[in-house]
Amino acid sequence: MLFRSEGKGATVGLLCTEGFRDVIEIRRGLRSDQWNHREPYAPVLVPRYLRLGVPERVDDDGSVHRPIDLDGLGDALETFAEEDVEAVAVAFLNSYANDEHERAAAEAVRTAWPDAWVTTSAAVSPLMGEYERTSTAVINAALMPRIVGYLLALEDELKRRGLVTPLLLVQSNGGAASAAQLAGRPVNLLLSGPAAAVGALNLYSRAIDELEVDGDPGSVISMEIGGTSCDVLLMADREVATKDDIDIAGYHVSTPAIDIHTIGAGGGTIAGVDDAGLLFVGPEGAGADPGPACYGRGGERPTVTDAHLVLGRLRPGKSLGGTLDLDLDAATEAIRVHVAEPLSMTVEQAAAGIIDLTEQHLLSAVEHISIERGHSPRRFTMVAAGGAGPMHGSEIGRAHV
Repeated sequence: MLFRSEGKGATVGLLCTEGFRDVIEIRRGLRSDQWNHREPYAPVLVPRYLRLGVPERVDDDGSVHRPIDLDGLGDALETFAEEDVEAVAVAFLNSYANDEHERAAAEAVRTAWPDAWVTTSAAVSPLMGEYERTSTAVINAALMPRIVGYLLALEDELKRRGLVTPLLLVQSNGGAASAAQLAGRPVNLLLSGPAAAVGALNLYSRAIDELEVDGDPGSVISMEIGGTSCDVLLMADREVATKDDIDIAGYHVSTPAIDIHTIGAGGGTIAGVDDAGLLFVGPEGAGADPGPACYGRGGERPTVTDAHLVLGRLRPGKSLGGTLDLDLDAATEAIRVHVAEPLSMTVEQAAAGIIDLTEQHLLSAVEHISIERGHSPRRFTMVAAGGAGPMHGSEIGRAHV
């Protein structure tokens, strides 16, 4: 999903309780790693000028301390329109106890702006905690224009072609829901793909046990790598942990989900050299179009796939099925210009560096979901999945042999 790996959600405007527009930026004041004081927080999804206060106040017991005043809502919507806002999130103080004001504000937005995508925090996360609820509402709003319309159109097209059963989608918690049910809560789909892997892992774990592969029965770690992200999932004794809060690229989301750790690292992840002269890989990806430089679709920046091609791990020329024609010269040129020359090394050394750094990110992701949670990776069998997973699985598995 684009939001999860690259931060390409819709432009969101936030309506909040007057005086509380910085809740989403202040966060909890805590760092995920208390010893790391240098790493910045993920960029705030809603800039301050698009976080506008509404006069209202609900107390923690749900009683109305100050009735909502929507007289200035027109000015707020005018600002949103001028800034090309695509979706509106409404997150008021203590709305988990009484969401009357949120519903009133959302209705007023829809009346004045009929085509608006609107999310209320209490509808997607009716939990105590202003930051968590606001963050979830904003992310849900950022996803709505990109996902809901597509899913509803897909369902209509499938019905037109003869599908008689309703379209069901896997949610982050492993359950299923219809497109209509998810229209107001696309945030529940953030980890839907990896969550669907639980059934496959059960099948794999049984096959592994029958083959008497070393490791604890029913204990596997899956590393699914696609074009832009890597999802790591741990199954211990055929049980997968769940949680109510997830972190997506540094953003807090309160939604039931399978315990999956996601990082921005995939075959299309872009590499380069930063202003300090250091090699970086990700989190931005080249996507399918234009894709890696070797795809020949206009991509000029080097990716992990280009590095594999330069190192001979992929074969140049027509791919299986003839859908792509991998261009070795284009991959070599991209790595030479953007990595090798700035770092004064050969193209092959630069390509190897891209792979090494990528695999360090992948190894850290595996250790995060295993060692940091009390599991020894040596007890587990590695299952490398996705288009790019097998390219890195053996190296990551070897690190803990």
